[in-house]
Amino acid sequence: MNQKIADKEIGYQNDPNHRIGIRNGQKFQSFYRGLTIYVNATPEQWKLKTISFEEVVELAFPKAPYGENTEFQVLYSDAKGGKEGRLVVGESVEIVKGTRFDVTATDKS
Repeated sequence: MNQKIADKEIGYQNDPNHRIGIRNGQKFQSFYRGLTIYVNATPEQWKLKTISFEEVVELAFPKAPYGENTEFQVLYSDAKGGKEGRLVVGESVEIVKGTRFDVTATDKS
């Protein structure tokens, strides 16, 4: 725990997901930083504890030309509880730091 006298912050530095601090005269505060996940091997910060199929696709292909024949496949690993599997439209998964997603797009024409 770091302590500071006068206007300095008192903080707990060993928690990788939160920034906890108390300034003189203030109440306890906690700031959730989110988790680092990997989408197609690219690190992404995610602030929620779950992520949906649609959100993963948007992270993987933010400006992709979506045609009526475009289909996406989302595979994940290292999710909460060590789970791995496939996400489909409308589903979500609980994530932890380091959860990995592999997203592919195909045109079924």
